[in-house]
Amino acid sequence: MIVDFEDMGDSARKVVRTSTLAEKIKLGLLIAAVLFLAGWGYHMWNKPEVIVGQAIEAPPNEVVKGKVVEEFTPKKPVKAVAGGAKLKTKLHLPAPVIADDEEKVMGSVDVPADGERRRITPTLKGNTGEGKIYVEVLPSKWFDYMTSGNIQTHVGYGAMGETVRLEGNQDIFSIKRMKFGVKASVDQPLTNVNNSGVAMNPYWFVGGGARLEW
Repeated sequence: MIVDFEDMGDSARKVVRTSTLAEKIKLGLLIAAVLFLAGWGYHMWNKPEVIVGQAIEAPPNEVVKGKVVEEFTPKKPVKAVAGGAKLKTKLHLPAPVIADDEEKVMGSVDVPADGERRRITPTLKGNTGEGKIYVEVLPSKWFDYMTSGNIQTHVGYGAMGETVRLEGNQDIFSIKRMKFGVKASVDQPLTNVNNSGVAMNPYWFVGGGARLEW
């Protein structure tokens, strides 16, 4: 498209500049959306399957993976949690662990989180000295209070043209995977007037709602 600016007035030049900027923003948003969807698809395709309510052996993290294992002999007898197979069944440990009388439960803790809660259970085999750690993703609570929140800022294109959005969210409580909270946002147009010459004022919103997570 070729534009002869010599034959155009100031208002026409402004319309052309605004239109060109809008097209660049739309193209940028389109590219960002494509990249986001590609990354999200890759993540979902390679996401490991999560079995809720079943403890699985946790692999070592990058800090200890591949490190040399040293042996030591405790000066005093090691204390484990009593309960045997019944206790290990309650902790949802794998069947071979439940059946192995030599593999003892050394403790168990629940890690609180606003998302998926996890139960960490370390074990120790008395006949080999081998220790393992099992992780269980716990089912979501029927009801739980929440304290998480966030502040976000976005730049994009909407009904008011090029816009900057400032948004705040505060979670209050959850029912299973449904989260309830409040939201406040302000949309500030980047131009004082639109293409029709109408003044563009900030748009604000305050309200409450729910979201479902998966």
